[in-house]
Amino acid sequence: MVTEVELAAAGKSVEIIDPNAVETEFVDWLVSCKQFEGVVSLGLGTVDYAAQKPGQENPHVVITSKLRMSIPMAARIHAVLGMMLADVGFQPEGQQARNTLN
Repeated sequence: MVTEVELAAAGKSVEIIDPNAVETEFVDWLVSCKQFEGVVSLGLGTVDYAAQKPGQENPHVVITSKLRMSIPMAARIHAVLGMMLADVGFQPEGQQARNTLN
């Protein structure tokens, strides 16, 4: 898949190439998050009940993805995920629903 996207800030366009070789991973566990010298690092994992040993109470969490990005990129992802979650009515814990009548 090849797509051309316009970069509004730079007034240039780039070609996006998706060779379909990057695996899609499901994640449901935030294992680690760090920031150092302008780089945000995330370790994401998946709960794996199949890897649980006999007699073990808690399941394993297997790290399936590691992401490294600049702070501006992390801010863009934060903004986009915030909009997507707001669109489906998700309320973060500790935040009250907005009064939509007034």
